[in-house]
Amino acid sequence: WYAGYILCYTLIQGIQTGFVFHPMEWELLSGTALLAGSAAVALSVAFASLFMMRFCELQSYAPLLRVPIMALAVGMIQLVLMRSSRIPLLVEVAQILLNPLLMIGAALLLVAAIVAAARGSRQAWFFLAGWTPLLLLTALTSAQVGGALPQLDWLNDASLAGGAFEAIVLSIGLADRALRLRHDRDIVRVLADHDALTNVLNRRAWTERASALLSSGPPRPIALLFLDLDHFKLLNDRQGHNAGDRALVAVAKALATELRPSDLLGRYGGEEFVALLDGIPAQQAMQVATRLCRRVHRLEIPVSEDSLLLSVSIGVAVRREGDDVESLVDRADQAMYDAKLGGRNRVSLHAGSIPAGPRLHVVETRER
Repeated sequence: WYAGYILCYTLIQGIQTGFVFHPMEWELLSGTALLAGSAAVALSVAFASLFMMRFCELQSYAPLLRVPIMALAVGMIQLVLMRSSRIPLLVEVAQILLNPLLMIGAALLLVAAIVAAARGSRQAWFFLAGWTPLLLLTALTSAQVGGALPQLDWLNDASLAGGAFEAIVLSIGLADRALRLRHDRDIVRVLADHDALTNVLNRRAWTERASALLSSGPPRPIALLFLDLDHFKLLNDRQGHNAGDRALVAVAKALATELRPSDLLGRYGGEEFVALLDGIPAQQAMQVATRLCRRVHRLEIPVSEDSLLLSVSIGVAVRREGDDVESLVDRADQAMYDAKLGGRNRVSLHAGSIPAGPRLHVVETRER
């Protein structure tokens, strides 16, 4: 709609200034200048109406004005058809109605833009900034064509400059709208990929990124840590779900602080987290897991009144040939259950990991 509007406005200016006849020498229009000019004016208003409805987001900010503006666009197209019909009665009616509808339409678009801008439409301000000066110059030019204001010999040049100014302002507005839509899309994507409570990757997003990481680049060591909070159900039962949510948030922040920005940390289930460490062999992965285990315990989150603190059991698995995310998670999950059975607050390396490493017993007894 914007391109159609600009094209029609350019044709109007070309006819009014005579540029289409000289130097462009479009002699084809010489006998139809009046008809072409009227049609271009009517179509420009129709395109401007349709463009303005979407650009200024009238559906959200001024829904009641969408119907009359749509009627204006349809009416202008009807006038063009009537004006081009060569039926004397229709041509005469179209000629009579053209100017009143132009004035009504210009006022309607101006009012709609003002209402939308007042209600918060950012793009409506761009439309007003570009449209208002051009509307004023167009009104003065029309009056001059009718014999008024003969002393204003600069109006034609000013109208051309006004059209260029409007095109620049609306182009900036379109760019601003595109950037805003992109920003909104990025926010939606972040919200869709991250867990609403802990702000780490959710299970779907983590699985997708982990799969991409496993399939990219040359073969290299990759370790997966499967973390499950100990006694979390007891914490929820004793202190309520709000306390459990606060504990999950605190643990997620602690884990994110300890891990590298390139490590993939995600929430896999209720109290389960997963971390994929790129370029980390088994022994280093055990050291990282041990540090995470200690960090969670040192948060000193009470589970019950008998000095029991929240801790985490971690299973570690290292990628083997032919592994995918599912098989790697399965082995890390098995190792995590071994840590649970071994007494909790421990790190366990899956027995099938290469090189095999000892299971580290990580327990810190801390009094509240």
